[in-house]
Amino acid sequence: MGGGSASLCAGCRQAGRCRLGIEAVETRDDGSVVGRFRLGAEHEGAGGVAHGGSVMAAFDEVCGVVPWSASVLAVTADMQVSFRRPVPIEHDLDIRAWSENRDERGWWTIAAELLLPGPNMVLATARGRFVERDPERHYARFHQWLSERTGRTSDAHA
Repeated sequence: MGGGSASLCAGCRQAGRCRLGIEAVETRDDGSVVGRFRLGAEHEGAGGVAHGGSVMAAFDEVCGVVPWSASVLAVTADMQVSFRRPVPIEHDLDIRAWSENRDERGWWTIAAELLLPGPNMVLATARGRFVERDPERHYARFHQWLSERTGRTSDAHA
């Protein structure tokens, strides 16, 4: 594998690990992202099956690494997730994401899949649209918008 490892998001950086269970994410030379994924008991929905929201959050994170690996901040505009099988907790899984398209306006279409290793059985798939943003302007506009509506910025940036 070429490329390099992805960094942790701001929330997980504080914990020193990915709390979504994503481990060893790397970018390949073709720009796709591969990683190991393991949801612990804290992500159980019921019956040894992962909560769908935890799986969706992991897809969002891995898909976001695709443009980030190209030195671009792109935020999620929308995402569709399809579950083919229940996703087990406490199992090592493979997660992959790749760009299907990047248009001239800065819109990315990114696809992903979550697999049970060995038989390479696809457990879930995702496809999302991400839009490129200038980091400083994007977050400054967010904090201004929030302040205008609530009288304060987010607790993390108060």
